[in-house]
Amino acid sequence: MVKVWVTVPTLDEVENVDALVHRIRAAVDDAHILIVDDASSDGTADKAEALGAELGGIEVLRRPRKMGLGSAYRAGHAIGIARGYDVRIGLEDTVLLPDGRTAKDNVELVTEAIWRVRKEAGASPPS
Repeated sequence: MVKVWVTVPTLDEVENVDALVHRIRAAVDDAHILIVDDASSDGTADKAEALGAELGGIEVLRRPRKMGLGSAYRAGHAIGIARGYDVRIGLEDTVLLPDGRTAKDNVELVTEAIWRVRKEAGASPPS
């Protein structure tokens, strides 16, 4: 089975993290999610850890200060690589897609990409 790792950089996203995690899981139920939090002051990391305790397969990397999107992806993907995940996806909710929507609103694009890789590995898409 192809193992999927999703890196989600956050900064003050407590109001969005629950919905985002649930949408990722609805799309790819076995994806492992790493929330990379840049010292959010609104409780984002705490909320993400609570979601991890509730749902499993969700971790939080707490960073001491705002360190930037690029370094969040590098840190998150490095962990995914070290743990042997086959597919590593970065998901950041403010990235605008060509149609004007954000990645957070377009989890189905991520799902489509994951299943393309899984199909190449011989897996069947969910029914």
